[in-house]
This record gives sequence, structure tokens and C-alpha cells, in this order.
Amino acid sequence: MKARIPWVTLLLIAANIIPAFGLLFDPQIADSIGFRADAPSFFGALASLFLHLNVVHLMGNMVFLAAVGPSVEFSAGAWRFLVVYLVGGLAGTFGHWLMTRSTENPSLLIGASGAVAACVGYASVRYFGVKVPLTPRVRIPIWSMAALWAALQIVGAFYRLGDPAGGVAFWSHVGGFVAGVALSVVFRAPASVAEEVDHRALSEMSERSPAAVLAAADRILRGKPADLRALSEKASALADLGEQGQELEVRARILELAKGDLFAETVVAIAAVDPRRLSALGTLRRVREAESLQVRHPEAAQRLLESVVDGRVDDPLQPDALLALAILVRDSDPERSRTLLLRLDEDYPLHAAADLARAKGLLP
Repeated sequence: MKARIPWVTLLLIAANIIPAFGLLFDPQIADSIGFRADAPSFFGALASLFLHLNVVHLMGNMVFLAAVGPSVEFSAGAWRFLVVYLVGGLAGTFGHWLMTRSTENPSLLIGASGAVAACVGYASVRYFGVKVPLTPRVRIPIWSMAALWAALQIVGAFYRLGDPAGGVAFWSHVGGFVAGVALSVVFRAPASVAEEVDHRALSEMSERSPAAVLAAADRILRGKPADLRALSEKASALADLGEQGQELEVRARILELAKGDLFAETVVAIAAVDPRRLSALGTLRRVREAESLQVRHPEAAQRLLESVVDGRVDDPLQPDALLALAILVRDSDPERSRTLLLRLDEDYPLHAAADLARAKGLLP
């Protein structure tokens, strides 16, 4: 499987590193465009997300962004990840302003910490039940690590609040984290977690018995009737239990919803039991799907075309199906290909499909 590239994460890292070179030549840039609670501005709030005090500050944030960014980007999608980063960063800046605006001579706020904290907050919900190592032998759920981190930020915020020396902007971390959690709800991350838990349970049931798989699949389908994985597992379980009638009903439902590989696999499975069930798709769709599947899934394409060829003789697309099937099996079964072409010539001598076959040199 080709590895996915977290393009947005990489672009955000670059957007943080590039300004660092400008600060090397003119450190006063940060003072002029960074965010100050006593003189707030939207531009300052946005610009501050890409400026850092020093190399340690920059590298610390970038390491965390590189660690958690791809998981959020891949699960939420590129645009949603960008929203989490920017909105979370701005929320962190707002949290810092809210809690320090009355402080005498508040310190400059710069850095991506609030945005990174938002990614951590989103990931803590999205990967709620995933366990991470605390020690070589102890693993704890990621949500408990995130909750501990958030608690430490709050404690640190109250401890540092009003410190004239400045220091870590804990309220920015807290604001970003809260925004990340909130956005995970907006983007339905909890629903994704629940779906993964259900599918994990379904996989575990597959190691026990078809009846257990059937029960687990039915439980998922009561909440999500169009869940393709649950439908596929249910069909396989019914096949193992010898319930062919119910199996075909479920597979027919899959044909309505599925595309690509699963669609092709379902076509072959239905054809092996009762090819007549494929007629529910309609002739036009079967011919079109066969055309799209003939390279990657030739067996499925063949089954679809056969269902048309063996169907009603008055079907207006039967001549086209005869020609397409003859061409498809020409190398693997030349005798059958000739038989199909002869049938096309005898039954539909004036049809455009027969004319095309003659133009291709398939018919005299």
C-alpha cells in the first residue's frame, strides 16, 4: 500500500520554520507583529501562530506537530485539520487574552503551542480508546494522558498567572486544547470512534462463529443500516450458515451501495449462487459497470455481461452485451467468443453492434 503524505502538516511545519530565518536577522519582528493582550488585534493573533522565541521553542512545537498532525490530518481530512490548527490556535490566543488582559504589562505571546494543543485535544477524542505506553509494561488510554496534560496546564496557568517574568503561556494551551475537543465533536470524531469500536468487535466475533458475526453485524446495522462492512460480514455469516435466500438479499443491498472492489466481489458472489439476482441492477447499469470493471475485475465484468446475454431476448442492450462479452473472453475462451459473435450475427445482423464487430474484423 502506498504511504500517504501529510501535506498540510508538512506545509504548516514549513510555515513555522521559514519565519524563523527572518527573526535571525531582525528579532524585533516578533515584537512588532506578535500578539499583546494589552493591544489585541486579529492580525497579531494569526501571525503569532507562526513565530517562535528561539530554536528550542520552535523545535519543541514542531516535534509535537509532526507527531500528532498526520493522525489528525488523515482522520479529519486536510481542510478540517487546517481548521483545527488555525481555529485552535486563535482560541488559544483568545484564552490567553481573556486571562491576562488585566495583567500589568502582559508579556508578548508568540508560538504554535495553542494550535498544537488543539491537535492534541482533537486526537484525544478521535483516538479515545487507543492505549499508549507509560512504562515498558504499562499502557494507558490516550484520553487519560491528555486529561493529565490538560490538568497540568491549568495548574501551571494559575501558578504562573501574574508572574512579571512571563514564561509558558499556559492559558493558550488550555484554550487550544478545549477548542480541539470542541471541534472533534463538530466534526463527528466521537462517531468515528464508535464505528471503529463496533468494527473491532465485529472482527473479534469473526474468530468465534458465524452466529456471533451475524449478531454483531445486526447490532451495527440497527444503528447504521448502510454500513458496508457490517453488511458484507453479515452476508458471509449467512453463507456459512447455509441461509442462501437471506444472503442474497443482503448482497443485493450491498450492490445498491457499494462501488469498486466490494461491488465486484459482490457481483461474483451473487452470480455463484443465483445469477438471475443480478437483473435487479437493470440492464444499462450492468453494461456500464462491466465496461468499468473489465480491466481490474474481469470476472465480475463477465458475470454482469452474462446476466444480460442470458436475459430477455427483447432487451435492446443484449447485442451490445454479446459483443462486449465476446471481446472480453476472446483470449481466455476463443471458442465461446466465436459462438457469441455468431449469435450476434444471426440474431441481430442489422444492429450497430454487429456492424462494429465487422469493422473490427470479428465478423465476415
